[in-house]
Amino acid sequence: MRVAASGGATDLAGGDAVLAKVITPGGLARLNGFLADSPALDPAARRRAAFLDKYAIPEAVEEETDLPGWAGGQIETRTDRHAEDIAAIAAMPGIRFLAA
Repeated sequence: MRVAASGGATDLAGGDAVLAKVITPGGLARLNGFLADSPALDPAARRRAAFLDKYAIPEAVEEETDLPGWAGGQIETRTDRHAEDIAAIAAMPGIRFLAA
């Protein structure tokens, strides 16, 4: 993990705290084992590890959206447009896009 002005990779205490709320304990243990066994993975490859897809706690990662007057299709359309906007921003020259 990179932290501003840290001069490189920095381990942060409690780095799994958020993940522990959305992934099963067994999934978190497997993820930590995988990451420990794969120290040469670059940060992007580490983020692509598909453990959340397999071990997510469904009620912790699914959010109900209640917007009076909005149909599900409107929300999906805006979500898709937002993702397209983010991708366009991240691809701009001179932009270093940081994402969780």
